[in-house]
Amino acid sequence: MIRLSPLLLLSMLALAGCGSRSSPDLYVLRAPDDLTFATCKTPHTALVIDRPSTRDEYDSKRIPVMLGKNHLSYYSGASWASPFPDQLRDFLIDAYTQSDMFSSVDEQDDSDTSSYSLLITIHEATVTQLDAPVVKLRLSGTLRQSESGRVISRFNIKESVPAAENHMAEIVDAYDEAAANAAQKIMRKRHCR
Repeated sequence: MIRLSPLLLLSMLALAGCGSRSSPDLYVLRAPDDLTFATCKTPHTALVIDRPSTRDEYDSKRIPVMLGKNHLSYYSGASWASPFPDQLRDFLIDAYTQSDMFSSVDEQDDSDTSSYSLLITIHEATVTQLDAPVVKLRLSGTLRQSESGRVISRFNIKESVPAAENHMAEIVDAYDEAAANAAQKIMRKRHCR
């Protein structure tokens, strides 16, 4: 009969427990194809979207939920495919690329043309009211002319979108809607040349 040392047995059990954990479902924000923006006859500028800044609790792959006035937690079994600031930046790049407002849209300036810079701070990106989930998205920032630093517009945006059902797919749909509403509001004051 083979006898295992207690330390070896504990190590084997720990490894077996790690292997049996299922990985979380991954979610991404997706810009809808039917977003509408002001159109430009000839887009002259490129748009550079910097990675949004935020506090540590939102700079994560975890999906935050407010369980009470001062109790922030995270969904288990579900997460973003990349940290939320990256998700929001990629969403905005997709959304503004669909429009004809800019000659190009990217996260870095590789163009020879003049460009605008979009700087965003995420103040809130949470789910509230667990029984009837509501996505809360609060952003602020500026749209600037890159070369001169001149501010084209400033924005403070608050979105509150209820999920159709208390399921993660519908909650992510509510995040998509909140981000789409924010994308339209950010560019509301932008003027074509």
